[in-house]
Amino acid sequence: MNICPPSKVTCQFKVDDVVLIHDDRFPRNLWSMGKIIETYTGSDGKIRSCLVKTKNNAIRRPVQLLYNLEV
Repeated sequence: MNICPPSKVTCQFKVDDVVLIHDDRFPRNLWSMGKIIETYTGSDGKIRSCLVKTKNNAIRRPVQLLYNLEV
């Protein structure tokens, strides 16, 4: 998952990361998986949202709703 250790290393999403997409309507085992195809940064330079390619389409989601599957 997207859990950062309490150190100076920051967790960053990058293109081609495989992620799990949070959805309040379903339990975790039914959440969609996708691959990040583009990232969007905020005015502070940090990644704030990502364009994620899923099985059916591409959706833009904030990083708070994405969880890395590969570390």
